[in-house]
Amino acid sequence: MDRLARRIAGLLHVHEIEGMRGLWSYSRGHPSVRLAILDGRVEFTHPCLANAHVMPVDLGGSRLQKSVSSMTHATAIASLLFSKGSGSVQGVGPNCTGLSADIYSFDRSFVPHQCSETLLAYAINKSLEFKADIINISAGFDMQSCNASSLLRTALNRCAEQGTLVVASVSNTGSEINSIPACLPGVLAVGSLDAQGAPSKFSSFHPAIAKRGILAPGEGLLCAAPGGAFAARSGTSYAAAIVSGVASVLLSVARGYQTLLSAIQVGEMLVSTALACQDSENGGRCLAGRLNIEAALRKIVAGERYGRGFV
Repeated sequence: MDRLARRIAGLLHVHEIEGMRGLWSYSRGHPSVRLAILDGRVEFTHPCLANAHVMPVDLGGSRLQKSVSSMTHATAIASLLFSKGSGSVQGVGPNCTGLSADIYSFDRSFVPHQCSETLLAYAINKSLEFKADIINISAGFDMQSCNASSLLRTALNRCAEQGTLVVASVSNTGSEINSIPACLPGVLAVGSLDAQGAPSKFSSFHPAIAKRGILAPGEGLLCAAPGGAFAARSGTSYAAAIVSGVASVLLSVARGYQTLLSAIQVGEMLVSTALACQDSENGGRCLAGRLNIEAALRKIVAGERYGRGFV
């Protein structure tokens, strides 16, 4: 199937994202860069992930506490990040080291995609123990106000202190609403772009994240699915994974050039180089702008540095 036919079918391959091939000409990631995904249970036996460098992180708990969480979402996210190309799904940073923590398996009510702020904070701290450079959270809690627990805020502060970049998706309500943890200080918030490069209709927004949020492709992305299958997925979750993957490869490039950059500094670079939207298409939905891989890569190669932390 050629590129035009794939777009008509509503499919987008990672390698078709603007700037991706140029980034890969420098690196496809390095094992020293650790990217944690806090999500559901991953189907590690999927052909896309059979040879990937992804390690499960046990969050503990008794067998009575644990339920079986859905593999669909987490397997798709993992494939976008770490797949080595099996089945036409190519991960953004296949040579990076992945950490996978199932944060949805502790809900006794068996309601899918439920995770308390306490468990999320614990998973973040656990990721820091494993020396994660980047933490991808393709999930959140929709709230009218951004009031998070002190445990979660403390965990995010630890990330900022250690230079760890936290990437979180906004919600898929398409409205102006807070999404925790995306709305919290120190987090790079990510919304979705459609096939034409406009903000996806389902991508949420809020003034609180306007200066530290970016948009990335999030519609029709070809991903792995449970049972060795493949499927097109859409949502801000998948856009966040793209940004996390790009950040991991940029950090790999920086380390290759022996540039002393933290992951959170790479995140700041992605925000500062984002392509701003026109006022007529914005209305707050574009946040700081669209992901601009080429501009961020140029700054990395030039050895530029930024401060640390988001506000």
